Amino acid sequence: LINNQTVENAGKNSLDFIIQHRFGLIKDDEDLFGLFAPSNIRLGLNYGITKDLSFGIGATKDKKLYDLQAKYTILRQDKDGGIPVTITYFGDVAKSAMDDVTFLNQDSVFKTANKLSYFNEIMIARKINSHLSLQVAGSYSYFNLVEPGTDHGYIGIALAGRYKFSPQSSAMVDF
Repeated sequence: LINNQTVENAGKNSLDFIIQHRFGLIKDDEDLFGLFAPSNIRLGLNYGITKDLSFGIGATKDKKLYDLQAKYTILRQDKDGGIPVTITYFGDVAKSAMDDVTFLNQDSVFKTANKLSYFNEIMIARKINSHLSLQVAGSYSYFNLVEPGTDHGYIGIALAGRYKFSPQSSAMVDF
């Protein structure tokens, strides 16, 4: 998928190098509809310990984030229908490398924990048939330091689907 994790894990003993690039906001034709706007990029390495467990590290340009992540497949859909879905957990902890002064709390005190944020997600997916796959995910994000009056935690829901209409081509929806 483009914006979300999937239930798929890195294969056992495989090392995946990931480049995630997000273009800027689409404003008008002068910024070529977001192509020339300021962008963000994340570089990451994920290693498959087993077919069900992988760990990764990464760095993101925006807010100078460095992160550690883990993905574990809890249940895997089987072909005989005994297990109808795949369930996978994904967790990420990130620390900003921005100046400490950026992370002073309301009492003007810096704590290293202020730079940390967390993301947890449970994904449930089902391959309906050889053409159609669907996934739903629930997530919880937590930021240690937020503006006064702002929530520390956020709950999210993601929906995704893929329809494979030929051996080489698919249409994907990611929300």
